[in-house]
Amino acid sequence: MSLPTPPATSHRDEKENRAPRFTRVSWSETTEYRDITASPPRTASARSNALRAGPSKSILKRTALPIAPLFDENVKEGTPEPSDPLTDLHYLDGPVSRILAEDPTLRQSIEAYSILTARLRGCVADNTDADASWPLFQPIRKQRDLLVQAMVRDIRQVFNDPLDGDTFSAEVPVRGEPSSLPSPRESPKKKRGMSAEQVKRARDLCGVCHAVLKLLCLIFTLPALYNLFTEDELGYILTQVLAIPLANQLPTPNARKTCALAIAVVQMQRLPAEVLEPAKDRIAYALRRGIEGELGKEGKKGSTSDGLKAIHDLSLYQPSIFVPAFAPLVPAVLSNLLAPSLALRNQACHALGGLALAAASLPPSEAHTRISIAVASRLARRVDVRSVLYPRRR
Repeated sequence: MSLPTPPATSHRDEKENRAPRFTRVSWSETTEYRDITASPPRTASARSNALRAGPSKSILKRTALPIAPLFDENVKEGTPEPSDPLTDLHYLDGPVSRILAEDPTLRQSIEAYSILTARLRGCVADNTDADASWPLFQPIRKQRDLLVQAMVRDIRQVFNDPLDGDTFSAEVPVRGEPSSLPSPRESPKKKRGMSAEQVKRARDLCGVCHAVLKLLCLIFTLPALYNLFTEDELGYILTQVLAIPLANQLPTPNARKTCALAIAVVQMQRLPAEVLEPAKDRIAYALRRGIEGELGKEGKKGSTSDGLKAIHDLSLYQPSIFVPAFAPLVPAVLSNLLAPSLALRNQACHALGGLALAAASLPPSEAHTRISIAVASRLARRVDVRSVLYPRRR
């Protein structure tokens, strides 16, 4: 049975506040064609605005003074550089006097060493005559002893504990106050934190050492600079530099970076043989610690890669001194041939090539025997491992 359909009504569309559902379109009986242009035609209002004249008087006030450019507070004034720095007697007076001040702060020392390094790097080159007494070095010559003492003092800053001299207060319970649980006689030591001042002091202690090491990278490399000092003074400074990678622990932060900088100084130096001969065993031991990873994890740059570079460079620089000293390091260099990093494997090959080339330039000696035994034992050990992993079929 079907229900009857109700009649069509439009009362729903005629309700109050409701628009009709469908819009009606009325079509024209005649067809009209219109042209479409690139830009619509301008209206009458637009034409009237274009023909209207501009304002007769500007609302801006006229100023007789020129408009000055904006001042940037972050821009520092550059230090005027003399036309010929090598002949200037006072170009290094400022940084040298600040380094030798009676009681300079760590930040002042860092800035003074940085300025001195930048000025020397811009004035002195590899081909600078080392025998000529240039007027530029007059401040260093006059106060050479004090400058050596200041550099040694600031290198040793890295061994100062930033927490020395600070007292820590702990909460002590009042006598007779009841406690819920008995405390043990010897409580475990808690790790002490550092205040903001202690953190700043620790960073400044290692920062001033880094500034001196960067200066020594320049002084120990150029003959015009290291000839300003005596052999005893150069050996004394080199001993202080080697004390950093030979130390068991550094109390200041960034110990890995500090050791890497010390190894970089050893790698870049080109000191005379008379200075390097007494320090060859300590140099070899410091490089061994760096190659074997005792001076921290390796990053993009570190003690391992710089130590391998030092073996290559120093072997070619002074073969008679460093080939016998580096012969015990051959097993450590061979181990880096299988390092996980491609850069370290490349540096290990580079170090072996430099050591082999330097050894070939010397007459046969005990060092050649030690090197050949180390290489043969390494190759034989690898052959034994392969024979165990892949036994022959009978």
